[in-house]
Amino acid sequence: MITVNEELHSTFQSDFYTEVLTPLEGKFVCGESIEYDPLYITLQSKMAPKMGAEYGDFVETTEPVNWREIESDCLELLKKSKHIRLIVLLIRARSRQIGLFALEEGLIALYQLLKDFPNEIHPQLYDEGEFEPFMRANAISELEDTDGFMLDFRQMTLPKINGLQLTVKEVERAFAIPKEENALAEESVTGILNEWRLNGDKTLASLNNAALIVDAIKKLARETLENETPSLPALTQLLSLFNKDLTANGKKPSTGVSPAEDADLTSELVFAGDEPADETRSQSADSVSSTTETEPDGDTTTVTTERVVYRDKVINTRQDALERIRETRAWFQQTEPGNPIILLLRYAEEAAGKNFLQLSKLFPADMLAILDINKDMS
Repeated sequence: MITVNEELHSTFQSDFYTEVLTPLEGKFVCGESIEYDPLYITLQSKMAPKMGAEYGDFVETTEPVNWREIESDCLELLKKSKHIRLIVLLIRARSRQIGLFALEEGLIALYQLLKDFPNEIHPQLYDEGEFEPFMRANAISELEDTDGFMLDFRQMTLPKINGLQLTVKEVERAFAIPKEENALAEESVTGILNEWRLNGDKTLASLNNAALIVDAIKKLARETLENETPSLPALTQLLSLFNKDLTANGKKPSTGVSPAEDADLTSELVFAGDEPADETRSQSADSVSSTTETEPDGDTTTVTTERVVYRDKVINTRQDALERIRETRAWFQQTEPGNPIILLLRYAEEAAGKNFLQLSKLFPADMLAILDINKDMS
């Protein structure tokens, strides 16, 4: 299994890149430049955008890319030269076979090459003795190519859940600001992401790992490329959408630990009835696993989550509480779309912070009567 460091491990076990990561024999461990290699030139022509010829009203369709052929060409060229552009292209080719796991698998390989061979990997940092980081920076920036790598990534499909299968692009559109027309509701997509997390979905863990690896690649690049380091904002932002937690509008800080192995710092699930490992963990679990409510008659009722509870879900402000209500409503919308509690939760969201006069304009008269009774009893 390829490892980036002691803390971050691949969630997808593969030996596909083993030979690629092995130093080449001879004087140059990463081989020599392939810029003028006939196979590399041919490969570039195969990947160049093609426009179909037009004959009046007839438009000739272009031939689709033969990705198995592209993969074969890349592997052959990597026997001559360990080149960043070949790795990026190989990730795209592999994604046709193994889907989204190709992203994590290939990014780990790219990280390892940059780490093991910072001066030897192509494009190299020096040209005829002069420090020229631009070529390498541009090669890494291929990960941001909107018509290449990013286009492929956005078109990839995610695992089915409740009969629904989304693409990466559909998830991106749901969180876009401003909201795109016909985009899925952010709450619905958040609910789907949470359901994947609940099921321990390996694809989601793999995408979270990919985000950490991208950060690691950027850190390595800063050590060698100085001011020319590519920031990869589009890829970073898109991957962050799959690392959304159930708090603060779904934004969860990166922990630097693999989502597949992290038991405490990410949005790992704690099943009701599990024994805590220590006193500190017990207090953390207790603080979120039960809620004590005071009834109008003065009695107290403790409500314990029957299925799962999440760590790090402390409510400190009204906004935190509203976010929890929204997330609960999104869950019901996704799993029980006909449940009337969805409407009640929406009313609860809209009622927060309003006085009784304002509520009278919001709620139906029969509901106001109930609220008025409870108000007198409180």
